[in-house]
Amino acid sequence: MKKLFLLTVLAVALSASAAFAAAFPITATIPAATTVNFIVSEVTPPATAGGNPVFASYPSLNLNFATAGQGMKYDTKNGIWTGDRFFAIDLAPVTAGGVPAPGTYGSISFSYAANVVPAGQAATEGLNKRATLTAVKVVGTTETQLRNGAMGNTFSSLSNADVAGGFLRVYVGLATGETTTGGAPVVPGSVPFTNADKPGTYTGTLTITATLV
Repeated sequence: MKKLFLLTVLAVALSASAAFAAAFPITATIPAATTVNFIVSEVTPPATAGGNPVFASYPSLNLNFATAGQGMKYDTKNGIWTGDRFFAIDLAPVTAGGVPAPGTYGSISFSYAANVVPAGQAATEGLNKRATLTAVKVVGTTETQLRNGAMGNTFSSLSNADVAGGFLRVYVGLATGETTTGGAPVVPGSVPFTNADKPGTYTGTLTITATLV
C-alpha cells in the first residue's frame, strides 16, 4: 500500500511541472546608400612584366599626366609620348555621412567634352583619341573588363547587373600604341602622342554619371 501511495504522489508531482518561454525579436538595419563617391588613385605601372601596379591616393579630380609621377616621358623605342603614371577612379556608394553602404545603380554613363588642342593641331586629334578609358568590375583582386576605348568613343551605359557583386573601377590612361596581331589598336580608336603632334597643352573633360535607385 505504501508503494502504491508513493507512486501516486510522484505522478501528481510530475504532472504539476510547467515550461516557461519568451520570444525575442531580433532586428538589424543596414542603411541604403544615398550618393556615390568617386575615389581617385594615381597608379604606377608594374616595374616588370607580370608585376602588380601600385595605387596611391590622388587628392584631385584634375587628372594631370604632366604632373603625375615624373610627368610625361618619351619612349625612344616606340617613338611615342606617354604618362609616367595613369589614373583609377573607383565608384563607391555611400550614405549621406560618407559610410560605404549597399546601393543599386540605375545606370552609369560616360561622356567626354571640351576637347582642346594646341594651335596647329587638328581639332579632332586631341585627348579624344590620345587618352583611353577602361571600365572594369572588381571582385577581390580580379578585374573583368566591361568597356575599353579611346576617350572620345561613344560608350553605352552600364547597369547594376554589370557591377553587382563587386565595384566599378575606371582607368584613365594615355594611348601606348599597342596593337593586336591583326594590327588594330588594343584600345579601339586610340592613337599615341608622337613628335608629329603639335607641342602644347591638350585638355578635355570626362564626366561619369551614376544614378542610384
